[in-house]
Amino acid sequence: MKKELYPKILEDLTDQISQLLMAEKIEEARSLEIAFKAAEHLRHHWKGQNVYIPGGLRFEASQKSDNILKEFSGRNYRELSRKYGVSICWIYHIIRLDRERKRKLRSGQAARKG
Repeated sequence: MKKELYPKILEDLTDQISQLLMAEKIEEARSLEIAFKAAEHLRHHWKGQNVYIPGGLRFEASQKSDNILKEFSGRNYRELSRKYGVSICWIYHIIRLDRERKRKLRSGQAARKG
């Protein structure tokens, strides 16, 4: 393969995937092979298309909320606020929404049983 002819975006994609695989303790040669196959798969699948990769802000916020809920002990509002870079009010908001969701689930289940 003539590397100078390979599209730069796919070369970067290959490098990024390879780095992730090596971080998972996959040897460099094998990680490069897998990464190249993945880049080629995407090239064939999406060729000619303009592909937009979203920032995923809602997904990241959801992950952060899930982590906060998992780590919530009932008293660690300030600690979670500092750890996740959000206000204490936001921690209260996340906890309140989760409690409301659970309450609705319980009341829906009770209605079905009755």
